[in-house]
Amino acid sequence: MSNYELPFNKWYNNSKLIEIEFEIDKTALSDAEEWLGIENIKAKDGQFTAMVKLPDEDGLILKILSFGKGMKIISPESLKIKLKDYLSNLSSLYLAQ
Repeated sequence: MSNYELPFNKWYNNSKLIEIEFEIDKTALSDAEEWLGIENIKAKDGQFTAMVKLPDEDGLILKILSFGKGMKIISPESLKIKLKDYLSNLSSLYLAQ
């Protein structure tokens, strides 16, 4: 699988970019193509994946969440943990009532 770095280097230095692998549901494919670039999405056996480098910032979690169940983080594990922590903190606002 090829690895393509999106042109965020105008705003971010490479030390703030992380390599991410996503699994993408076909229902989110067109939005994922728009965000990640159609050339970065690969189809294999009816499954869609993407491997990209993106800025590691809080907005990344919000962007991933905007895809709902349509996008899943495969790696890195640190980003999965960051997403889980965000969701845990968010749900605690409502479960504690």
